[in-house]
Amino acid sequence: MKRFAEKYPDDKRSTEAMFRSARAAVQAEKLDNAVAAYKQIASSTRTAEVREEALYCLGLAYLEADETEKIIETFSNVLKEFPRTDHADEIYYTLGRIYLLEGKYERAVANLENVGKKDIKSPYGGSALADLGYAYLRQERHDDAARALVKVVRSYPEIALTEQAYLWLGEHLFEKDEFDGAAQVFAALAEAGPKGQHAGLARLRIAQCNLNSNHLDAAKRGFESVLADFREYYGADAEYGIGVCLAKEGKYDDALQHLSIVLEQDEGETAARAQMEVGNIYSARKDFDAASKAYLRVALLYDHHELTPESLFKAAQCLEKAGKSTEAMEFYKELTERYPDSSYAARAREMIGVT
Repeated sequence: MKRFAEKYPDDKRSTEAMFRSARAAVQAEKLDNAVAAYKQIASSTRTAEVREEALYCLGLAYLEADETEKIIETFSNVLKEFPRTDHADEIYYTLGRIYLLEGKYERAVANLENVGKKDIKSPYGGSALADLGYAYLRQERHDDAARALVKVVRSYPEIALTEQAYLWLGEHLFEKDEFDGAAQVFAALAEAGPKGQHAGLARLRIAQCNLNSNHLDAAKRGFESVLADFREYYGADAEYGIGVCLAKEGKYDDALQHLSIVLEQDEGETAARAQMEVGNIYSARKDFDAASKAYLRVALLYDHHELTPESLFKAAQCLEKAGKSTEAMEFYKELTERYPDSSYAARAREMIGVT
């Protein structure tokens, strides 16, 4: 057969036989024989279609043999000689993934961005988007990474990201106040590792997203589930969330009970936010003396770059409403001195007539 193929390289029977022989060699893990056969087909044929298929199969044989440089060389030749090849998406994806694993992120991006240009329903589209997101992350192109990974979550739910990728993406969206998208990502994280180290955080974030989107019933159910399963780790955060939900519903006494639990259990930022919410509740009740005292506890107990200037400003406002203008002016002045660059300091300067 070999002699027949050499003598009649363009005979259809000869080509088919050579391909069958090469495929059999791959299945038998005789990759050197397969490589030799595909090379012979590619070099001897005068038919472009046959050469294209032979080079493509040669690249696959090198892939089986894990010969990275030859994979890159062969598949690059296919794209160069046959830019309209039906194998383009697979080749671009394979090259992109190789470059990603080698840490050559610019080359990875260049290849992965080409996947799906010819066929928007490419079977490699979702996997390529996931790897593209990872490559963008390595390049610190965070917004591009988020767009790619969000599309994976929404359009290719069958493709699982790493837990770290879900976590990064969810937090990125959460910080940008894109709560619906963040909730979807954290739901995927919770499903990917329902008993993993990030499961509790995922459920907490979903509840917080619902709270920020004013889906209060869903938020309360979420916080209650966190308390049931992850109280040890996120109890204070969940109690705070329930307290805020109840305050939004006007159930101030119930809200204060949950917020008091936070203040008993926590001494960090969650406690500072809980104390701020206590002030907000008293202010909503028009108990401005109690509100000012609650706000001042934030300024006294927590040196927080955002909450402390806000608490000083709100305390001063409440003192004014309580008819204590002299004390109010003192706290406006303190705010401008301690946090001169704060947006609240600018407002305080207006109140005391200082520019």
